[in-house]
Amino acid sequence: MTAAPAQSARPAKLPREQDPRNPVARLTALLDEGTLELITPDDLSGMLAVRGSIHGAPVVAFCSDATVMGGAMGDEGCEVVVKAYHVARQENVPIIGRTARHSPTSSSSAPRAGSSSPARTWSAR
Repeated sequence: MTAAPAQSARPAKLPREQDPRNPVARLTALLDEGTLELITPDDLSGMLAVRGSIHGAPVVAFCSDATVMGGAMGDEGCEVVVKAYHVARQENVPIIGRTARHSPTSSSSAPRAGSSSPARTWSAR
């Protein structure tokens, strides 16, 4: 008697709009309600840049898109980050960057040494 092949326990992939790794969802959660304004298009570049505010203070933010190539960033993604920095400098506001947030079942989702979260946030003036 032959055993049936084991089936993968991998969950079904969520539509991008419902995926919690979607940068629009992540940046919407970071910014004050209703303040998110796209600087770059929500495309497949692997990055997204936006304007918004946090506690009423204007900011520019960018976020990697883990729904695209697991958050890998190529030339187009780099251009998004550069554009975000240009806008932040031009408007003289802080900039915030968020890295990819992986699936909770991913081994890379464990906090790194010295970090309380796998998604690191930084700000510079």
